[in-house]
Amino acid sequence: MCYPAHLTPTKTYDVWYSFTTDQDGGDASVILTHASYPTSDYGFFNMIVQGFDGSCGDFQTLGCFEEMSNISGFDDSTITLNLFNLLPLETYYFRAYNSTFTGNYAPIDFTLNAVGTALDPIVAVDEEIASLPLSGMISKVYPSPAGSFVYVDFEAVGQQSMSVCIGDILGNRVLKNTMTSREGMNHATFNIDALPPGMYIVYLENNGARSEASRFIKQ
Repeated sequence: MCYPAHLTPTKTYDVWYSFTTDQDGGDASVILTHASYPTSDYGFFNMIVQGFDGSCGDFQTLGCFEEMSNISGFDDSTITLNLFNLLPLETYYFRAYNSTFTGNYAPIDFTLNAVGTALDPIVAVDEEIASLPLSGMISKVYPSPAGSFVYVDFEAVGQQSMSVCIGDILGNRVLKNTMTSREGMNHATFNIDALPPGMYIVYLENNGARSEASRFIKQ
C-alpha cells in the first residue's frame, strides 16, 4: 500500500530522495532498478516508489507506483514512476520503501535515477555524433505520454535517405524507421506497444550524423 507522507512504515526500507527541476519544468521519470535479489524464506518482494511536492510537514502525493509483479518473484527488475507537468525550479521529493508483505528481508541493493524534460542535464545521444551537421530537424513528437503509437514530424532539406530513431534513456537505439524524405515537412509513425513504460528520446540519423533529440514518455 502507499502510505501518507507523515507515516513511516516499520519495514526494511523507507529511503527519501529529492531533485530540483530546471528553469523550464516539464515531465520526469523516477526509475528504481534492483541490483540484486533479497535473501529470505519467502518467494516474493514488493517495492514502492512514491513522489511528493510541498515541504516537510505539508507533503502532497503526486504519484505512487507499487510494483505488484515483484511479489511473484521479480518478474521485472525496475519500477518507473512518471511525474507530469512539474513546475520550474521546484524541489520534489520521492521515497522508496517495501510493503507490509515483505518486512523480513535481508538488505537488497537498488539504485534510483530521475530523467526527463524537467531535469538538466538530460540523457541524450552521443555528443560527438550529435554535433555533426544534419540536413533535417525534428519539429514535433506526440502524444506524450504515448500509448500504442507515437508520431514524429520532421523537416528535411531536399530528397535524401533519413532514419527516424527512438532510443532509451541511455541512448541505445530501440526502434528505427528509414525513409526517403522530401523537401519540407515529413511524418513518421511508430508502433511502441512492445516498449516498456518510461522516457525515450527521438532523433534523426543520416550519413553518420544525428540531430538534436526530442523526448516523449511511454505510458
